[in-house]
Formats: sequence, structure tokens, C-alpha cells
Amino acid sequence: MTRTRGQVLINARLDWASPATRYMGTYALLLERVSGTELRYQAVKVVVKQPLAGPSKANPVVRRNELCVGQLTS
Repeated sequence: MTRTRGQVLINARLDWASPATRYMGTYALLLERVSGTELRYQAVKVVVKQPLAGPSKANPVVRRNELCVGQLTS
């Protein structure tokens, strides 16, 4: 968390893996207070699946990215 002149910035990250399904990924969340009643957010999810026998045309590496941005008000 970073605070400067009334601004608050939170940056959180979680890395994870599931050996049983061959998936791994990361989640990241950034929150920034832009006023007393408003937060700006950015959330990113990246997921990768590695084939057990290595990548091939029939079983490629699968990668998905999702990005969500917006503002929350109270």
C-alpha cells in the first residue's frame, strides 16, 4: 500500500498452480482512491495450461488473459 498526499494505492497479486489440471496463473488487483467516495480498479487474470507431453499442434499451450477496469462509488 502506498500513501501520498491523501492518495491510497493498493497493488495485490496472487500466483497459483494446479498440477492435477496442468493450469497455472496469476491474479493482480490494483485499487486507487480517487476521492473520498470513489475507487478506481484494475483487475488482471492470466491463465496458462501446459500439455502433459509438451506442446504440439493437437495439444497447444493455452493462454487466456482477462482485464477488467472501472470505478466504484459509495
